[in-house]
Amino acid sequence: MIQTSGESAGLERRTDRLIAEGAARGLHIRHQRLSDPEEARHRAVWPSAMFSVVRDGCRLGGAEMPDVAILAALGARA
Repeated sequence: MIQTSGESAGLERRTDRLIAEGAARGLHIRHQRLSDPEEARHRAVWPSAMFSVVRDGCRLGGAEMPDVAILAALGARA
């Protein structure tokens, strides 16, 4: 899953691109957009992050991860 805060149009586009690329590889990547501070407080795996890559409830990283590493971490095969 990728969690975003919706604060960055660039990160939202990147998320859309990763979801499409994952789908092309047979992987379903869920996008959880946290729309307000209350939701972020209760649902964010990493509350201060605008972009988090999450698997099995653990944050694997954020926007610093290259796309290929995100796809690999979420189970996509080349």
